[in-house]
Amino acid sequence: MFELFDFLRQGNAQAQNNLGYMYDHGDRVKQNYAKALHYYQLSAEQGNSSAQYHLGNMYRWGYGVEKDYKKAFDYYQLSAEQGNRWAQDSLGNMYQWGFGVEEDYTKAFHYYQLSAEQGNSYGQLNLGYMYENGQGIEQDYAEALRYYQLSVEQGNGSALNNLQILLQNDEVQQLLSGRKIKACRQT
Repeated sequence: MFELFDFLRQGNAQAQNNLGYMYDHGDRVKQNYAKALHYYQLSAEQGNSSAQYHLGNMYRWGYGVEKDYKKAFDYYQLSAEQGNRWAQDSLGNMYQWGFGVEEDYTKAFHYYQLSAEQGNSYGQLNLGYMYENGQGIEQDYAEALRYYQLSVEQGNGSALNNLQILLQNDEVQQLLSGRKIKACRQT
């Protein structure tokens, strides 16, 4: 902990983000959203993508601040542009549901895809949903199954639920039967 304070005195962006996270979540300190906001802002001003993402969460959910979807969107966008997979997923969510920005399934799909390609189970879950429902992309049950499965393999319970529901779909059952027949013919 003393090393952290040395880094803080030096203006280290990662240390500021880490302390912000500690105050945000009450990790080894008493939870204090005002202090979390302060340290996240210091870090975000230096371009730290994690701090930008956390600020986006604070404004999106109203943690210690008034809910502000526009500010949340702006912070997520700064972070997503740096390749932060969590911010990419959150930005996709903002576009999908129209929080702080006009609803745009194509952009939602794009950001979910960026997140999913980096292995984010929530990005994979959300991309599966987009494929299943034909939002931002042509409906493709095979791709929906693939992304739900990737997410399930990381322990995402929501993806498991979506996968189980999708597997009950008659079209999906036919798709899977066709795959089994093709696989048998190839052996």
